[in-house]
Amino acid sequence: MDAGFRKATGNVTGWLEAFIKHPEVVSRIGNVKFAAKTIKPTLAEKKKEEVKAPAPAPVKKAEKTEDDDSVEKKVSGKNPLDNLPPTKFVLPDFKTYFVNLGDKKETDGMQHFFDNYDPTGYCIYFVHYEKYEGEGVVLY
Repeated sequence: MDAGFRKATGNVTGWLEAFIKHPEVVSRIGNVKFAAKTIKPTLAEKKKEEVKAPAPAPVKKAEKTEDDDSVEKKVSGKNPLDNLPPTKFVLPDFKTYFVNLGDKKETDGMQHFFDNYDPTGYCIYFVHYEKYEGEGVVLY
């Protein structure tokens, strides 16, 4: 925060000056002095010595372990969900259908869900949530 920056941000500078003069702040970080001019960073160039590592020995197919397979899966960049079995239940279509039902969600909506639900592609969990007093009054 050089002089030009402090002049442009008068309110922030005033607040900061008042803050750093508090005894609690002074006792922890000491007296603060603002910079007269901007300090520009200096980049130190370091010479990098090129060190060639010996080439790793090729791994035979028979010697692969489970760890090697998991590393290969991570490196390949493929989505692990692509390995799941195909399912007939299309979640976005069901959500659109369910939202547009209105008052029939508990009857027709749930019946449609259980008729089309595919347990090989999805799983169902029941969670009981206890609300605090006054929570959930406004529905978004």
